[in-house]
Amino acid sequence: MISACWVLSAIVLAGPISLRDGGSIERERVRAFTAQGVELAIGFDPGSISDRSLVPWAEVRSIEGGWGDAERYRPVADAVWRATVRLDRGDAAGAGAVLEPISGMYLNEQGPTSGTIAGVLTATRLLGGDRPGAVRAWLAARSNSVSGDSYWIDSATGLCTALPPIFRPEESASILEMGAAEGDTPVGGLRALYLAAASVSAGKAAVLPELTARQRSDAGLRLVLDITRAGTEAEPAAREAAREALLRRLRAGGPAWETAWIHLGIGLSMMRETDPQTRDAGASRLVTVVIEHQHTAPGLSELARDLLIDYFVATGRPEYEAAVRSMDRAALLGLAPWRVERPDEETQTGTPMPDEESP
Repeated sequence: MISACWVLSAIVLAGPISLRDGGSIERERVRAFTAQGVELAIGFDPGSISDRSLVPWAEVRSIEGGWGDAERYRPVADAVWRATVRLDRGDAAGAGAVLEPISGMYLNEQGPTSGTIAGVLTATRLLGGDRPGAVRAWLAARSNSVSGDSYWIDSATGLCTALPPIFRPEESASILEMGAAEGDTPVGGLRALYLAAASVSAGKAAVLPELTARQRSDAGLRLVLDITRAGTEAEPAAREAAREALLRRLRAGGPAWETAWIHLGIGLSMMRETDPQTRDAGASRLVTVVIEHQHTAPGLSELARDLLIDYFVATGRPEYEAAVRSMDRAALLGLAPWRVERPDEETQTGTPMPDEESP
């Protein structure tokens, strides 16, 4: 009873809510304060802010007369706003510093405040080199339908353009700690596919999930499925079929990030075969990503470079390793036994590679 009376008195005594864009909300229009924001009664003025059902905390500047029952959310409102401003200014480290302390309370929840936190953390973790952490944040953002160039989340597919389902062994353990998701949502399917990709990278057997029709209808999930199949299928013929599906995507054309993903997916798949010539042809695709996709999305070129370095160390070719480490375009183009096309030789259908004919 005491708690209920306190909430009621806070609702009665608190003044108007001031928003960061200069607007305000009259107190009588507020139904409740929640972890995601200010819950409003709708129907006062259709089309205005008062007709919204929820105002996220990042939009709230202050509450006249004190925050009252909303005091517990005041640090959240301040942190989310500060983080978005810092990220917009290019201060990713500062943005991450104010959000990481509250990430555990919000990343697994649904709502606009959770979505903003997840989107910002996707970017800050990526720029900080924490790809496994960025995967967790991106999946949370995806479940909240967050997209935007600031987070490198493609609006058409919901995929984070910097996070293909490809990992180095040292990253895989952290990915596998996520555990499987329940339900037949596209996010659940994506989570399962990323776990399968991490399992193979960690040297473990991977079991591809049985996807539902609802999941297969998701365009982003279908791309991730093709790449994951190319790297995880147990039978060589199945891996080859997955690579053919990716080649068809490449010939159809697409954004630069998707082209980079496809080269990574096909290349790594071929590098896991037993034939040395096939493996080298696969490495040539990663060379393409190193050379041509340094600015496509954070970490794509670096991921390809690191995978190539691992490959050349394992195959005992220090001169190749040195060329990749230096990111020397001329040296990379001169490496045998492959040939990497120059940009002016490319067409909209993609760069022909040793195992691919131009359409």
